[in-house]
Amino acid sequence: MVFLDIETVPLYPSLENMKDSNLTLYKLWDTKYHSNRADVSPEQFYLEEAGIHAAVSRVACIGIGRLYSPQGQESSWEEEILSDLDEKKLLETFSKKWREILGGTDKALLCGHNIRNFDLPFIGRRLLINKLPLLPFWIDLMQNPNSKTYSSDISIADTMQMWKFGSYGSRFVSLEELATLLGLTFKKQLDHHEIRKRFYDWFENKDRESFKEVEKYCLMDVRVVAWCYLAMMATDSTDVGINQKLQSKIPITP
Repeated sequence: MVFLDIETVPLYPSLENMKDSNLTLYKLWDTKYHSNRADVSPEQFYLEEAGIHAAVSRVACIGIGRLYSPQGQESSWEEEILSDLDEKKLLETFSKKWREILGGTDKALLCGHNIRNFDLPFIGRRLLINKLPLLPFWIDLMQNPNSKTYSSDISIADTMQMWKFGSYGSRFVSLEELATLLGLTFKKQLDHHEIRKRFYDWFENKDRESFKEVEKYCLMDVRVVAWCYLAMMATDSTDVGINQKLQSKIPITP
């Protein structure tokens, strides 16, 4: 079982900076602003919304967690954070890591919170924008979006979709809310404004220490997603005991 979370930031620290650096992209974003929001300023709209649009934002870091069972041994938890000021290098590193983790398996589960609507499409779009080859999994995802299994029999579990139980009218459920309802005391420590600020402290001032808080935040989301998935997948008393044992291996305190 592989658990994934990404943090994203706008490509430019401000709208004015985008205008000065990439006028074509600025015009595209300006069109989006005028067709969506007239109740806030263009700058406020950019700072609030840009980070979720792959056209005008980038991957800042990728958190990966893994629950696996070595032959003849108990299940173990491993985690890793990938980050780089050069997004292309970051995505190349991620692609290599992806092959290492999943390349030798016949069947795997990939899990995240809102991963179908955000993390996976965002990564795929940024791979294309950076002119990097799509891994087979992302090609499958692009061509067969409704499939339940993908290349190498990779299945996707989305904890937000799981919580909806097939309901189309359910509202967005945050990871913080889901964890709380399932019995895990968890509160988000950063918001997208703080993530953007810390990234650009790193980018402009070479303040690597500032961004480490974002990496910790990303990894905590990975851990909580894994905990929530296990909490929801216990179908009987035996599963409850097994999943609680697995949850105890994840470095968070319920």
